[in-house]
Amino acid sequence: MSKDKVKKPKDKVSKRREYGITLGVMLMETLKEVWATTLDTSANGALSLSRAASAGATHFLLGFEVVVGGAALVSAITITVKDGTTVIWKTRLPASAAIGQTKGVWFNAPIPCTKGNALVLESTAGGASVVLTGNLAGLTKML
Repeated sequence: MSKDKVKKPKDKVSKRREYGITLGVMLMETLKEVWATTLDTSANGALSLSRAASAGATHFLLGFEVVVGGAALVSAITITVKDGTTVIWKTRLPASAAIGQTKGVWFNAPIPCTKGNALVLESTAGGASVVLTGNLAGLTKML
């Protein structure tokens, strides 16, 4: 057998480089589908912010945030994140939460929704002169 027909086994550096390139390509493909959306309510308005349902697509929740603005909360608000109509996360901001106070959760691992469902962030109204800002971040994959 001639020398030029024998394949040398790959060294560890080459294997790591190939693995890194593969992971990099996978990450870039995922990042193409990352999105974020925001919404301000009117005074004393309930928050409803969503990423619309898409046939054949699955939304993954990366994080959400609700920010108090306009005035301190008059009453406590309930914040929910829904997979379609099913509540998957619920939290609260207390009455008298000051302007600029936030309630947010950013997940280490994306939370998947049911294929074809909308991803929804909602809250109850905070009282007179209270304006809420909602931020919702996620990614969408065709699975």
